[in-house]
Amino acid sequence: LMIGQVSTRGRLEVTALGDEMNEAARIENAAHGGVVLASKDAIERLSVQDARSLGVNPDTLIYRTVAELTTNEKAVRDAGSIAVAEL
Repeated sequence: LMIGQVSTRGRLEVTALGDEMNEAARIENAAHGGVVLASKDAIERLSVQDARSLGVNPDTLIYRTVAELTTNEKAVRDAGSIAVAEL
């Protein structure tokens, strides 16, 4: 993951680039109708206290792949095998 400033035509912007950002964009694309998705990796990084405060029990979540949730070719190609859960 790379975060940096980009300056074009006098405008200064902050942007993030990298595989993590691309995967997050594909996961976001697979979430439809107000559904909130989180990757298994993100959920596993939650502390017990944070998971409780979010009402998430990692032991009972059902994971599906991005490819199972969308027909978007780019999402399937770039992140189809990422496991996600609906929160």
